[in-house]
Amino acid sequence: MPSTVDDVFFGEPAGRPNSLVQFASAVAFLSIYGYFYVYLGVRGTSGAGYS
Repeated sequence: MPSTVDDVFFGEPAGRPNSLVQFASAVAFLSIYGYFYVYLGVRGTSGAGYS
């Protein structure tokens, strides 16, 4: 009988649910990057708008 450790670390990936979480995370990080790129580009400041 396989152990839980074998199932978690050495088992096959979950498939569709796992890929949806990864895709949603990629979209979230891309939107954060885009927001700050536009924010800093419009403001024309260096750093996070403190100067």
